[in-house]
Amino acid sequence: MESINVGVAEYRIACAPTVLVTIGVGSCVIIVLYDPFHKMGGLAHVLLPKAREKEETPLFNPGKFADTAINSLLIAMEKKGSFPRNITAKIFGGASMFSGFDSMALMRIGKNNIDAVKGELKK
Repeated sequence: MESINVGVAEYRIACAPTVLVTIGVGSCVIIVLYDPFHKMGGLAHVLLPKAREKEETPLFNPGKFADTAINSLLIAMEKKGSFPRNITAKIFGGASMFSGFDSMALMRIGKNNIDAVKGELKK
């Protein structure tokens, strides 16, 4: 069985029997999209909640941000034949890595990631 590693700030799609794998979640959020009709899945390893700018520059990485990774996954899956109405989503991660500092907005990265991912999935 083939497996594809998905690193931090990356996203990939694959069809069964290929397996998508990632490690080192922490405050990142893993988004898994699955289309049972095409046996196709997508996985994004999101590092931050929101891109400051969504310009197509050589350094811009849509897999890094919740607000761009989900849309990029959906587009990639649609290009391979999926329909959004057939896709289900699961999310994992979003740990509080700095629990003693939860009162500081900057240190709530995990919760901010979860909130951003849920908001994007609702769209």
